[in-house]
Amino acid sequence: MSTYKDFYNYETVDFIAACPVEDCKNNNESYKWVHTKCGNYEKLNSKGILKCNNDDAIGPLVNWRFNCGNHDYKPASLQGLLHCCSLMGSLDGVNMTFLLDLMESVKQQFN
Repeated sequence: MSTYKDFYNYETVDFIAACPVEDCKNNNESYKWVHTKCGNYEKLNSKGILKCNNDDAIGPLVNWRFNCGNHDYKPASLQGLLHCCSLMGSLDGVNMTFLLDLMESVKQQFN
């Protein structure tokens, strides 16, 4: 697993977002996501890299699986992640530059 040593060289925020799984009914309510393995919260940087605050679990959003309680663990879709990113714009500490960088990075992860 890559250590992603430059994770904090980019702007980071707490990962508070709607469920990024396509067609999930929980796609309009934001959650402060936790890493199931350890129960700690997660951080997201503007390059679309998600990292657990407690352990070495880290990687592109496209590689993570999500369980919001409405379904078992499923991968995020491009549509789901872009919708999730757009809702993040209403949260404190998330600025437009971060969102634009994040959306571009997420789009590239799916190419």
